[in-house]
Parts: sequence; C-alpha cells; structure tokens
Amino acid sequence: MRPLNNWNLFMLSLFNGLTVIWGSYWTFKAIKAISRGSRYSINFIMIVFYVFFILPLGMDIIFGIPHYTYERGFTEAANDTKTRLIYNIYVSMVPLIWAITAVNKKRPINKGTLKHNGILVAATPLTSFYIAGLVSPVFVSIFSPDPSIYLQYGRAVLGFPTEQSEKFHEIVAIATFFSVISFSFMLMKSKSRKAFFFTFLMMSPFLFAAVWINGKRNIVALAFVLILYATWNKKILQPFHLSMLVALLIMCMIMFSSMYQTVFRYQMLKIDNWSEVYHNFRVDYGRDDVTKLAIYAELYTDRLQILEYRFESFLFNIAMYIPRDVWPDKPWPYAVYATAALLKIPAQYVGWSMTTSILDESIANLGWVGLIIGPLLISFMCRLGDHYRSDLIHLFTVLVGSLSLVLQLAAFMPVFVIWVGLIGWMRLRQPYRLQI
Repeated sequence: MRPLNNWNLFMLSLFNGLTVIWGSYWTFKAIKAISRGSRYSINFIMIVFYVFFILPLGMDIIFGIPHYTYERGFTEAANDTKTRLIYNIYVSMVPLIWAITAVNKKRPINKGTLKHNGILVAATPLTSFYIAGLVSPVFVSIFSPDPSIYLQYGRAVLGFPTEQSEKFHEIVAIATFFSVISFSFMLMKSKSRKAFFFTFLMMSPFLFAAVWINGKRNIVALAFVLILYATWNKKILQPFHLSMLVALLIMCMIMFSSMYQTVFRYQMLKIDNWSEVYHNFRVDYGRDDVTKLAIYAELYTDRLQILEYRFESFLFNIAMYIPRDVWPDKPWPYAVYATAALLKIPAQYVGWSMTTSILDESIANLGWVGLIIGPLLISFMCRLGDHYRSDLIHLFTVLVGSLSLVLQLAAFMPVFVIWVGLIGWMRLRQPYRLQI
C-alpha cells in the first residue's frame, strides 16, 4: 500500500472534485431528461449511481476519509493512491458507457410512449392480486411462531427471541416488500387525480403496517421512491410541485434515518462521537468503499483476495435455490466474501454482511474486464426493459437496475424473478424480433 503524503492528498482531492463535477453534469442531464418526459430507465438509475458512488467523493473532500475501526480492508484500499485514482477514473467512465450503450436512440421513449397495457390494468383478477399483496404482511405475520414480536418496531434489528421466529421473518420480509410494490401498482391503476388520492388514503394504513413489520430503513426508502414514481408516472403534480415533493421526502428520509440510527445503532453501540457517526453513515450509504476494495484486491493479489476463484459468487447467483444440503460446497453470496475480505479473515459467514453492488461483484468475479461488464449488465437490463414500453416493466426495470447498484442479487431475487417473468410474458405476447 502506497502511503498518502500531502501532495497526494491535494491531487486526489482535486481529482475527487473534478469527478464530482463530471458526475453532477451527467446527473443533471438525466434529471432534465426526466422532467422533459424522457422515460429511458437509465436516467433514473444514473441518479442512484450518483448518490451511492460519486457523492461519497465529495464527502471525502469536505469531511475526510472515514476512520474505519475494524474494516482493515477498507482502510488499506481507502489510503492507497493507485486504488483511489482507478476508482475515480472508473466512476467517470460509467456514465459514458451508459450514454453509449444503455439506450436505443432509434426507439425513443418519451411521455405518452409507455402503455398502460394488459399486465397492469387487467381489471378484477389482477386488482385482487394487488390487494392480496398489499395486505399480505399482516396476515403472514399472524402465522409467525410469536406474532407479538411485531408489536414493537425494528424487530429485524433488535433480534428475535427464537431461531424459528428469525427464519419465519424471512417470509414476512418478502411479504412486506411485495406489499409496498402492490401499493404503488394500485396508485398507478388510478384513472384520475381524485382516484389517486383516494387510493392513497384508503391503502396507506396497509403500507404503514408493512413498513412497521419489516422494521428496516430500506423498506421506507423503497416506499418513498415508488410513491414518487407513481406520482410522476400519473402526472398528478406539476413539475414544480413534484420537485417540492421530492425535496420533502428527501428531508423526511434524512430525519427518519437519523432517528433510526440514533435509536437502533448509536444508543445500542454507545456511539457518541462524530468520527463513528460519520463512519457508520459512509458504510451505510456509500458503495465506494466496497468498489475500492475490489479494485485494491485486483491490484495487490498477494495482500487481499475476495473470492477463492473467478465466477464464484456468480455461480451462487445461478444456483441460489439449490439447498446447501444437496450441494455442501455451494459458494456463498458475494457479500459474505466481501465482508470476510474487509475484515482480513478467511472466507466465512460472520453473522452479518456488508452491502455490495453488481459493479464491485463484477470486478471480483471477472477481474479488470469486470470494470466494463458491470456497467454493461445495467445497460442490457435497461435496453431490454425499455423495449416493451410497458408501465409495469419500466417500473421493475428501474427498480431492478437501481437495486443492482446498492445490493447483491440475493437480497432482491424475488423482484428480479418477477421482472424476468414479466419480460417473458411480454415476449410471448409480442413474438417479434427484439430491438434492444
């Protein structure tokens, strides 16, 4: 690891600033395109990329590099000049790759192009399915070994009294996820502004129940994003009022996250200093650290190894649902390997895992070529999803693409399966040559 001297720090800070400016340009361009009616999925995903991969560079300039207390791998990667330079070049290249490959300019998708097709508005049967999904967390939680645990918020963070309750919560968590998605579908089915607000008011208690039962922040963020998407999709608000709603929800999310951190982490772990608060914030809301870790492992193979062999976690993604009893040597999810690497211990499950993305996972699995393949996978998702001009598929494409940037596939596999299923269904309905 090459130590950072004052000159290196100055040049890296300057490079960080230029990278943030470059990323801000592309993000502003994406927001402008959305406001003008463009519905290319990549425009929405670019905003997510900016928040999780580029904004942390600005925080490095203002607040400095986080002091990683026990993540030795993060410490080495964050303080290595070559790693940081490659990371900056990489995140500067990604918007260019997407601009070239993520859209089919011969088939523009503007307002009025997307269709409220049969998948979304197939009257009674599908409406019943949406309602069932919306209320499912309440009914599923009743069958928990101990339903009373859900009377307290944050059960997923506080822990479970028995192993059976913890296992059953995996089913409950999936139900809460589908409840939030069903809520947004119900809003998108509204045929008027009045019907939109009526649906929102009537169904919001079930949304609140899903958020409460889930007990994690990510479900709140998902709810906010999907409500915004439905509001934008149905043109309920004028652009100015919609921007005000975005600002309001961002402030609400920041306040909620701050209170959540204070109650469930800072008080429990007795964190009372700015350095630790900043460290936790960066680990939670940045994906720069895990991406730098993957780059560092490629640069210094003798110092750090994430996977035991190439394609290892990709193999897990393919064979995810094969029971470990049937295949005892089945690989672990990528986050397990990344967590062990940042702790500088042999690959093993330690009871928790660091959040990762498709970008750093591609680097770890494919080497330097993964720097290109990762963004291209996002491009392929966008072009495939945009091809069908469907409200529902467009929503799922944005959702899957965004989640791919902030989570490993195992964390949102049910949503990915639904997206693939919807595309398969549309492919059967439109059996002509794909133009992606």
